[in-house]
Amino acid sequence: MGLKKLIIPALAKRSLKNYIPRITEIAENALDDWVDKESIVFVEEAQVLFSTFIAEAVVGMSFPLGPWARKDVYAALKSLGHGLFSFGINMPFTKFGKAMAARESLLGMIRL
Repeated sequence: MGLKKLIIPALAKRSLKNYIPRITEIAENALDDWVDKESIVFVEEAQVLFSTFIAEAVVGMSFPLGPWARKDVYAALKSLGHGLFSFGINMPFTKFGKAMAARESLLGMIRL
C-alpha cells in the first residue's frame, strides 16, 4: 500500500473536521511557546506546527513523546527528507548517513 493511500483518508474533509479541536490545541501550545521567545523564524515554526499535526493525525503520535519534543521529531523528519534522494553513501557526515540516523531516531520514537 502506498503512502498516499495511507495519508489521504486522514486528510479528507470529513476527517479534518474531527481534528479541528486538536489543531486548535496544537496551535495554542505553539503560541504559548512563542510568547517566551524574543523572536521566531515563522516559516520554521510553521513547519514544526504542521509536522506536529501530521504526526498526530496520520501516525498517532502525541507530544511530548517520551523524551522527544515536537522539534525533535521535526528535525528528524527534515533530516530524513534531505537524505532520501541523495547519493546512498552511508557515512555519518553525508546527507544519506544523517537520514539513516534520523530514520533510526524516528523508529525509536514510534516504538514508544
